[in-house]
Amino acid sequence: ESEQSTVQQRRRTFSLLLLLLLLWLRITIVSFLATLPVEQLRAFPSSLSDCQTPTGWNCSGFDDRDTDLFLCDTNTCKFDGECLRIGNMVTCICDFKCNNDYTPVCGSNNQNYQNECFLRRDACKQQSEVLILSEGACPADAGSGSGDDGEEGSSETGQKETSTCDICQFGAECDVDAEDVWCVCNIDCSHISFNPVCASDGHSYDNPCQVKEASCQKQERIEVKYLGHCQGRTHTHTRMNTHGEARGLYIPCPDDYKNYCVHGECQFPRTPDKPSCSCHSGFQGPQCDIKEYNVLYVVPGSGKLHYVLIASIIGALQVVIICVVVLCITR
Repeated sequence: ESEQSTVQQRRRTFSLLLLLLLLWLRITIVSFLATLPVEQLRAFPSSLSDCQTPTGWNCSGFDDRDTDLFLCDTNTCKFDGECLRIGNMVTCICDFKCNNDYTPVCGSNNQNYQNECFLRRDACKQQSEVLILSEGACPADAGSGSGDDGEEGSSETGQKETSTCDICQFGAECDVDAEDVWCVCNIDCSHISFNPVCASDGHSYDNPCQVKEASCQKQERIEVKYLGHCQGRTHTHTRMNTHGEARGLYIPCPDDYKNYCVHGECQFPRTPDKPSCSCHSGFQGPQCDIKEYNVLYVVPGSGKLHYVLIASIIGALQVVIICVVVLCITR
């Protein structure tokens, strides 16, 4: 019995030594990794000047395979644009060499273009489809305004109604009812995939379609500035004009609702029943009081892959040693 007790005591001592060895090994490896120099990954250029050659721009010498995140794909920059990563920002270059030939075309967004090249360039900048609706300038729905006798009054009425409808721009459709004229935005972005962009108004949008929708609702030109979320919070106040109420879109809230939206703009919809909030980038909720937390999964590049391999080996050794210690104690 004394000999058996001595064997158990030796096993416990051996197990304790293994645990101390494991702790020492872990501290040593972590200290060694901390002293290693961090390898600078060669990624895309930090400025366009790094890509400049005597014949133009050429970034083929920069390899994006070592980067930690791949942002340029077939859905990132469409409509004949060139996807380019500059530092931490990805932008869509729409470098169309359009000539000054005047062969006007009417786009599907009811915009006039000097020629087809300018239309294609605008589609690239907006990252939304713009088709040629017709050759020549877009038709203007203007009343004649010149009638005889009794027809003069009806012509003036028709001219007034048409001029009121002309305030609807940026893809909005004119809806005339018995009381007023409203601008309706029938733009559905529910089927568009997530492709975040930063617009010229300083807001971040989930995809270029939402930029087009915001431009229609606010009745002001808003374009895609670059791909990806806006850097920081560069909020730009929307300028509302005198036709805000006649358009049936969103009108500013009175002073009573000055602090209604915590991080956003207070707006009244077409039927002023309850105010709504247009949240700043990074906030959500009915009153823009909830902060968004976006989870980003990053895949390690080949430059850091050996660190992952070393960590995996250390973890496997720890599991093996712990299993050996447990077996020694339970015997």
